[in-house]
Amino acid sequence: MPETVLTDGDKAMANAIRAAFPHACHRLCLWHLMRNAKGHGGDKFGSGLIKCVNKYRTTSDFEKGWEVLVTYYEVKDKQWTIELYNDKEKWLKRICEGIRSTQRCES
Repeated sequence: MPETVLTDGDKAMANAIRAAFPHACHRLCLWHLMRNAKGHGGDKFGSGLIKCVNKYRTTSDFEKGWEVLVTYYEVKDKQWTIELYNDKEKWLKRICEGIRSTQRCES
């Protein structure tokens, strides 16, 4: 059984991972995360997000940095931003920081 599974965040895939590998740690691929962030918030927001992820080492510092980021780019109340934040345990963990899947498109 895998300890960690890295995916693009597809909801059906998340459900399948939970069912097939109940003890695995499901994380989101940084490449996909950044592509989606840039797609929704623009390149500058994406750059700001990666800086926020890499800069802060404590939860409280990250929370402050996140608040500054989403306020500055005026995306705080956007649904995708809320979902991204709510899924932060899947992408903010240090164990997977910087890991990207080798393929840009899974099937």
